[in-house]
Amino acid sequence: MKKAIIVLCILLCASAVFAKTVTIQAGLSTLGLNLGTTYHINDSTKVGINASAAMGNGIDWISEDFKLLFGQALVSFDTISSEANDLDLRVGLAYARMGEKYYTDDGYVMNYMDAVCATFGVQYTHWFGEKRTNGIYVGLDLPVGGYAGNNGFTENNSPFFGPFSSSATVAVLAASLRFGYACQF
Repeated sequence: MKKAIIVLCILLCASAVFAKTVTIQAGLSTLGLNLGTTYHINDSTKVGINASAAMGNGIDWISEDFKLLFGQALVSFDTISSEANDLDLRVGLAYARMGEKYYTDDGYVMNYMDAVCATFGVQYTHWFGEKRTNGIYVGLDLPVGGYAGNNGFTENNSPFFGPFSSSATVAVLAASLRFGYACQF
C-alpha cells in the first residue's frame, strides 16, 4: 500500500511538471499586485485560486492608509481550442476587503467594506515560446451577487444581486482587473 501511494505521488508530480497541467501567474492589478494559480483538469477546464492586494503606503495618489485585499476560488472554462491562446470564462467565489483610515478629533476610524460574492469574469492569455509555456494575460471579474457590508461612518449591510447594485463592484473591479506574466508547466 505504501508503495502504491508513493508511485501515485510520483505520477501526480510528473504530470504537474511535464504535462502542462499547472499555470502560475504573477502581475499587477489596478491598484496592487496579483498572483494566481490554476490546475488543468482537462483541455478546457481548470480550477484555481487568485489573489490581489494593494497597500497605499508610499503611493502619493492613493491615501497613505488605504488597503485592499481580494481572494478568489474559481473554475475556468477555456472557450478557444488553441495552443497559443486561452480565453477563459471564470466562475468563482470571492472575498474582498477595501478600507481606509479617517482621522477625526478623537483619533482615527478605520472605514472598510467587506464583500463575499459570486463572480463571473473573463481572462485572455497569449502563450508564446517554443513549447508555449510562457505567456501574458489580462483579465477582469465582476461580482454577480453576494453580501456586502461596511463600517465606520455608515452602517449598511445587505445582500446584493447584479454587478452594479453594490459598492462591492468597485472593490472587485479594482482588485481583479489584472495583467501580467504567466507560465505553465
